[in-house]
Parts: sequence; C-alpha cells; structure tokens
Amino acid sequence: MLSGFAFGTSLLSLLLSAWVAYTAHLGSAQPSLSLGRKLFFYPLPRFTSNDIVWGGVGFYIPITFFNRGPKGCSIIEVRMVIESKSDPTRCFDLSWSEFAGISTDDETLLRSWQTNRIAQPISLEGHSSVSKTVQFAWDPRTNESLDLSRGRYELRILAWTNDSAEADIKVELPFQITKSQENEFKKNQSEQHPLTVEVPLGESKRDNNVVTRDEVRRLYG
Repeated sequence: MLSGFAFGTSLLSLLLSAWVAYTAHLGSAQPSLSLGRKLFFYPLPRFTSNDIVWGGVGFYIPITFFNRGPKGCSIIEVRMVIESKSDPTRCFDLSWSEFAGISTDDETLLRSWQTNRIAQPISLEGHSSVSKTVQFAWDPRTNESLDLSRGRYELRILAWTNDSAEADIKVELPFQITKSQENEFKKNQSEQHPLTVEVPLGESKRDNNVVTRDEVRRLYG
C-alpha cells in the first residue's frame, strides 16, 4: 500500500502529465506578433486609367506572427495606427493592403521594394510562425492628408483572429522623425519618386558604427 507521501507524489505526477498533454495537444491557440525595428515610409502614387495621382503615403513594416499554442488559428486583419505626440486629436488608422518583398534588378543590381500579393488572412499552425513585410497605404484620394513632419510619434499595430471589435493582439512602439528624414521624404514627394525613408522603431536608434571596447561594455554590458 502506498504511503500518503507516495500517493501524493504519484497524484501530482499524474496531474502534471495530464497538464503537459493538454497544453501540448489540446490547448488553445496563443497568437502574438513581433515588429521589426525599422519602419519604411514613402510617397505613394495612385494609378488611374488616365493619370498618376500623388499625395498618399505608403508604409512597409516587417512583422513576424507567432502561435505558441498547439491549436491553429488565422490572422484575418492587421491595422496600423499612427499618432503624433504633438496632435493626439488626429490619429491615422490604416488597414493592411499588400505583402511586399525586396527585388533586385538583374542589370543594375539596384534593390527596391515590390508589392507581390494582396494582404489576406495568414494561417498559423500550432507552434509555428510566419514572417511578412506588410504594406499599409494612406490613399491620396482621402480628404485628410497624412503629414509626416519632424516630431515624435506612437505606432500601434493591431491584429484580429476573429470578427470581434477588440483586437486580439496589440503592440505599441514609439518612433521619431528627424528634420533630415522629413526633408528626404518631401524631396522624394516633390520629385515624384516612391523612395523609402527608414526610421528606427522603439529604442533601436543606433546606426552601424565603430566604437571602442569600453563603449561596447558601457552600451551592452
């Protein structure tokens, strides 16, 4: 006959085994996402049957979608909200529009962003991840203009796995546009070139650099 201690230990082991089996095979989906540490924005044209209309703004942001649970799920919509710290009354709410990638010209070897697929639901199997570069577009037909001038901003990425009003996943990161980045964007806009301007997200604001050993230890420990 088992003693009370041995019985308790056996029961605990049985419960732990049942919990591990449940979380490994029968648990729910656990969707999440991680943002790349750079945001790319550029002047966005709209093509009509007769003309090309400028005045919009396009964004590219790398996003990795995770599902840490055993049950599969789908990301059915992703939205981006941009809020200027100087004017919180005008937050710009954009839906994802296309997936994008880097393309290299065979002759010139120049690299450029290319949209290659309309954004659509992303299927996530259990314990899996999918990485996408997502385009968000503020159409020039919109009455409100999205003015990306020098200043501090808050970026919110929201994702849904069902049709509920509230997003299942919310990620927020600050970013800052400098005067030189503002000027670069306006130059591209005036010259009607859809060239991207790169902005660091969050606290990742250090460019590639040469530093001393003491500086490395001070920065990274």
